[in-house]
Amino acid sequence: MEPNGLAESFQARFGPRIRATRIDEIRSNLGIYSYPVIWFEIDREILHEAVAHLITFQFPHLATISGRDLGGELELCYHFSIGYGQRRGEQSVNFRFTVPKADPKVRSICDLIPGALTAEREKIEFLGVEFEGIPDSRNIFLPYDMEGHPWRKDAAGVKGTWLE
Repeated sequence: MEPNGLAESFQARFGPRIRATRIDEIRSNLGIYSYPVIWFEIDREILHEAVAHLITFQFPHLATISGRDLGGELELCYHFSIGYGQRRGEQSVNFRFTVPKADPKVRSICDLIPGALTAEREKIEFLGVEFEGIPDSRNIFLPYDMEGHPWRKDAAGVKGTWLE
């Protein structure tokens, strides 16, 4: 599907819950090849539904979930590719949204894309995001007794006897 058609499909399906849409074109070093990058700024409540809608076009490859601390809220961005591995057929589709630090809850997409588990668990540990419906929320990167979330700007630093 063409990038504009994909973007229009999301706008028609979700209306004002898609806050902004942008389509960029990334060109190769020699300018011979380019691919589209579609950015959707969404309400966090529609993430699961938006990923389900993306799956209706083609099962996407989840590259990663990036996250950062903006001060009073956390920003998450889910980076997908459709047409992954197809010569000159790949498109990047990204869903970006914020959650307040006081209520950092997001519905897990693991029931739709099981491979999201590791990336969601990373965001639990490093940013303190709570994923509703995640099948396994145990730490995989940080010690279980570590307090705080190191990617948060208000983190107090590493403490604990495991450092000694």
